[in-house]
Amino acid sequence: MTEFDWQTDDEDSVSSRQLNSPVRTNKRRNVLILMTVALLSVGVATYCNLNRHAEVRAQEVRMDVLAAYRIWQLAATREDAGMLDSVLEGGDPNWTIIQRQLLKSDLLINREVIGLSAIRGSLMAPEKTPIIELDPDWQSAQVIFQQQYKDVDDQLSQNEIILEHTLSFEWTGSRWVTSDPGDNFWGEWETMGSEHVTLNYPQTEKSFASKVLIDLEDALTESCSRHLSIGQCPDQTLVNIRLEKDPNILFRLGEQSGPIFHEWTYLLPAPSLLGRPIDEKGYEIVFRGYADRIIDAFASGLSSPRLLPNQQINIICYGPEDPLPHLFQYDIYEDSWNQVGGDTSYRHIASNAEDSAVLLEEFFPGIDNHVRFELWQYGSHYPVFDNNVDPGWLVRLGWSGSSSNQRILIQTVSSNPRLSYYRLLDLARCSGNNCITQELEGLPLWSPTGLETIVQNGDQLYIGDPKGKLEKYVGRGFNPFWLEDGMIGFTRYENRNGVLLADLVQTNIELDGFSVLLSAEQIIEAFGEGNINPVYIEHVQTIPHNREGLLIYGRQYGEESSDYHIFLVHLDEGYSANKSPTVKDIQKLLTLNDAPAGYPSALSSTGSIPFVVSPDGRWLTVSWLEDKATNLWKIQLFDLESGETKIYTTSYPIFTFKRPFYDWSRDGAWLIISEDGFLRLIAPDHDYERIIGHGLVACAYPVWSSTATIY
Repeated sequence: MTEFDWQTDDEDSVSSRQLNSPVRTNKRRNVLILMTVALLSVGVATYCNLNRHAEVRAQEVRMDVLAAYRIWQLAATREDAGMLDSVLEGGDPNWTIIQRQLLKSDLLINREVIGLSAIRGSLMAPEKTPIIELDPDWQSAQVIFQQQYKDVDDQLSQNEIILEHTLSFEWTGSRWVTSDPGDNFWGEWETMGSEHVTLNYPQTEKSFASKVLIDLEDALTESCSRHLSIGQCPDQTLVNIRLEKDPNILFRLGEQSGPIFHEWTYLLPAPSLLGRPIDEKGYEIVFRGYADRIIDAFASGLSSPRLLPNQQINIICYGPEDPLPHLFQYDIYEDSWNQVGGDTSYRHIASNAEDSAVLLEEFFPGIDNHVRFELWQYGSHYPVFDNNVDPGWLVRLGWSGSSSNQRILIQTVSSNPRLSYYRLLDLARCSGNNCITQELEGLPLWSPTGLETIVQNGDQLYIGDPKGKLEKYVGRGFNPFWLEDGMIGFTRYENRNGVLLADLVQTNIELDGFSVLLSAEQIIEAFGEGNINPVYIEHVQTIPHNREGLLIYGRQYGEESSDYHIFLVHLDEGYSANKSPTVKDIQKLLTLNDAPAGYPSALSSTGSIPFVVSPDGRWLTVSWLEDKATNLWKIQLFDLESGETKIYTTSYPIFTFKRPFYDWSRDGAWLIISEDGFLRLIAPDHDYERIIGHGLVACAYPVWSSTATIY
């Protein structure tokens, strides 16, 4: 029997497909694998190529950033302002101004403000290659570099301190420039506290802040144990500190010896702004620079080197959210602030010589020509002058006379300084709640007993009665002053050989004729050998409790000379109305590069007097604007007995004033200076300074008053 393998066409077809499928599938798979491998190879090659290009480009960007950093580095080392400007950001003018100021003050890298002196040249060492961190978008970068320092207090030591600095750069579209790091770098503000210290800091400084908090608490506790009989800090003691990220803090620290204080808070530079210490030795010095200022200021508040005056401090300020200025009072014994005067707004305050009365000028928003003065005395207050003046006229006021015969001078001037008009407001002639004012023919200056006056009308001088009424013509002159009752002096100009020279002359008011007290040639000689330019005398002033001393203020003629000078003139001791004084010697005390700001509560024929002497005749006090960009003021005290000089720095970074504001206590032992957010109570004889925080805004015209004057 023949056997057959029966298969249908369908079966054969299926069988054939089943037998041939693995071969075709493997071929496809192999093709797909080969294609995938090829694509992956191309992709990997492309990725690697792009990566290489990106890395090459990133390296090129880093090199560009490094080049910009090297320019900054060279500018910092050479203190080259022009070179620094080439890598300064143009977008934030305030930040740019501060960077220039830091360079000018040698604070861009130098850190002597905390006791570290930069080692010059170490920044430029070739091995000091910085770390450059690029942001993902390549539009900004951080340059991290190290700088070597020496301990200012231990210059003989071979140990070097290293601070690590971070410098931010950004791409402007055409070049890389340094820039403010911004909030992304600093992070949010955070707060931590201990028993007596509260520390506010940017988030990026958290680890450093934690260590500083512990060490400050220990330093504060130790200070209390040394200065207080109870041996520990009172329970209510709380010191607020903020690690500031504004670079202006470095400049302000460099300009003043004490701490920076604002609204009950001590300000310190954040370590990323200052430079981060990389080891314990560096941290100890940085912490010392932090703590010493704060602990010294804190300790000064625990005890006083001498009895505080039985007086209060009054000042005009805006409240934190108050659109109008009001009168505030500080009690130095209770350490408390109070607003006085109700809702009345004020814009000026001045006290008399004995601080027994205070005169306030009210503020009428939107009304420039309404002038109203209020007198505060013996715990009561009432208006003494209420009048309208011509729009555009400026009103100044000043006290004159003793407490037994108090007089107030009101000066109105226009934009033309020659147009000055004066009124006398005699408090002895008050009726009810208003006082009678008398028109004057010039600016009067009362004799020591108040029985006579010198009246200056333009360039003409007259002798007047106690009310300033003209009685006798003296002659042409300027800057009159009383040597004693019956004897006056003034400046007289003479044309000698084609040169206008200023002599100081004196005369007995009962007699005719003058004698030269101090010649122009003597003033020229006081400058020393080589000086030939005469001096234009702008002010002459006697010294309280020193009848043998005169102060002369003026500047030299000549286009190239813009310096202002103050001279001390010593007179012989035995002069009287019948015996003319003679000059023993003349001494140049101070030279200023610019005109002093002037003391706002005393008048001269040209406005505010250029300086003031403390009531005890000890301290010549002069203030001037040091830097317009940062609104930095200097107040210099010159000891007329020893020649010692003390300089205090004030700054108003928010509200700009035309002068700093200060006032001496009645005994001349205490000086109060208004700062931004606090007052400084200073006893210069003892190098003592106490900080008084208040949290008020734009405070001006601090004045002392007796405790019974305002309450």
